Amino acid sequence: MKYTYSKMIKDCEKLVKEKGLEVHAVKWLFHSSDLFCGYSHLNDEVDIEVKEKFLSMINRYVNDNVPPQYIINKTFFFNYPFYVDEGCFIPRPETEQLVEETLYRIDEMFEGQDHIKIADVCCGSGCIGVTLKKEVENSSVYMVDVSNEAIEITKKNAKNLDARGVRTDTKKRNDFLLSVFEMSPEELPAYIDKSSVIVMNREQSENIIDNLEIVYDSKSIKITDIMPVSYCSESEE
Repeated sequence: MKYTYSKMIKDCEKLVKEKGLEVHAVKWLFHSSDLFCGYSHLNDEVDIEVKEKFLSMINRYVNDNVPPQYIINKTFFFNYPFYVDEGCFIPRPETEQLVEETLYRIDEMFEGQDHIKIADVCCGSGCIGVTLKKEVENSSVYMVDVSNEAIEITKKNAKNLDARGVRTDTKKRNDFLLSVFEMSPEELPAYIDKSSVIVMNREQSENIIDNLEIVYDSKSIKITDIMPVSYCSESEE
């Protein structure tokens, strides 16, 4: 009896379930990797090399606790394929909601405007800034992270996704913002009120702009005073 792709997947799902891990990760790994044979071939006999490679992936997931996205260096964000590795966090589903909300606000607040600046602070994989650049053509996106590894990953993703007009830096947070918006520290609160979007980690948002009303909810911080569009995530990305 031939050993098919479907049988291999089912065997791996059984193993993963016995270990108390997420069963859906097995299909995700296979379908998202370069090993995927296409749905019409799932009942074909497994190629020996493919079987060995896939079982090696499952072994890393089950025994080494490596997230599936790191195993194949890929995740999907806003339907875009992003490269990820241990040098950055894996984007959360909640972060897609952040981007979606930011896009709504850009449409509402900047309608008819020729150009806007977007600053992605603590950019990690670059999923937020790169996605916003892909979705908002009339934007310049500036991304910063203290990690050189993260910046290199961001550059890779911007190149892979042909996100032109993206700039990256490893400056400290405030120095970065001041350089992007070309202002002195005293001018920062009064300046960012016409054509700017700032997306940043919740923990990094403290002491940036003191005279704004900040409204907290379970997922985000919305800066609602003089910044028409600024949305800050509490997730790592």
